[in-house]
Amino acid sequence: MISGRQLRANQLNAQQSTGPRTLEGKRRASVNANTHGLTAKDFAVTPEEGPELEEIADAYTDHFRPKDPIEAHLVEELVMAKMRQKRAWRLEAAEITLEVGRQLEKVATDFPSATNVERVALAVEWLADNGRTLEYLRRYDGQFRRAWHHCLEKLEARKRNSQNEPIPINEHSGPPHAQEPEEARTERQIQHHASARRTRPPGRSLPRGARGISPKDADPPHEG
Repeated sequence: MISGRQLRANQLNAQQSTGPRTLEGKRRASVNANTHGLTAKDFAVTPEEGPELEEIADAYTDHFRPKDPIEAHLVEELVMAKMRQKRAWRLEAAEITLEVGRQLEKVATDFPSATNVERVALAVEWLADNGRTLEYLRRYDGQFRRAWHHCLEKLEARKRNSQNEPIPINEHSGPPHAQEPEEARTERQIQHHASARRTRPPGRSLPRGARGISPKDADPPHEG
């Protein structure tokens, strides 16, 4: 049992704690606090799941960087789908391990030279013939896998749509080129004219006036 002196010391230490000190640490803490509420206390079934759940949640959040509540909820669904799939894997392994233990004496008598792989095979065979536990677990695995991929597709599609949104133009700022510097606008106009000359069909010349020759400088008509 904790002593009163130790309790007061812990309280003082907690009051003096300032949390993350580096910019990266503060950024991660802020992102994790505002974008997912998946904690081991509320969603982990066993103590072993706690660190894995928080690791997946932090990794997915850091990767997708959700910008709004909808994206944050999609990240949470993605985390839980993967966590439930991993749970189904562990339950399947645990069920087979338990059955191997239950059959240990019988297998030692009937199959004294059986290897570990053969003992597992006998356990899986018995479970498949005498129950539906493995069938249910593998069905759950498929459901969680499909849910994970479906959620991933929705999240990636939302990310792509947000990246392709047109940049809004202020009604007082004019067209996009109106705010560009004079030098950039001149360079753009030169490139445009050069491109137009390169794409002009061969054999077609511009009128003399367009080439810088005024009508009065043109050759006089020949008299008959």
